[in-house]
Amino acid sequence: MHPGDLIALAKKFKLTTSKDENQEIMFQITDTNNKLHYVQSTFRAIYDANGEVARCDGTNKDITEAIRKNETLLATRKKLVNAYKLIINNQKHLQNYFDTLPSIILILNKQGNVGIINDFACKLYGYKKEEMTGKYFPSNFVPNRLATKIVYYFLK
Repeated sequence: MHPGDLIALAKKFKLTTSKDENQEIMFQITDTNNKLHYVQSTFRAIYDANGEVARCDGTNKDITEAIRKNETLLATRKKLVNAYKLIINNQKHLQNYFDTLPSIILILNKQGNVGIINDFACKLYGYKKEEMTGKYFPSNFVPNRLATKIVYYFLK
């Protein structure tokens, strides 16, 4: 058994055997190759006629692979969260830069919806950013005579 788990396991075992129900304990063991494994033990205390713990019946399951996969998922999630924060931060810097320009800056997604728009464009169109962002640009903000040409571009 992993030395760091021995005392904690002994304490938990003493507490859990005082209850008459199935118990679960997780601990680490080291195999003959010095490789660390995580074990989940499910057991129930069996008492003798004096009410003392005579033995425990249960099972041990090697959950190392599940723990490792979870660790990998958590590390990947952390990287994704950091990448997302970086993207949001860069988007804010880009938006601040766009807002200082006296020209229409408009970024549309592949479907033709407004993704980013600067303050100058909002003033020119007479809308707030929140009112324009996410809206389909050709049918909402372009004169009808030009809208069909723009729509054709997004249908390609």
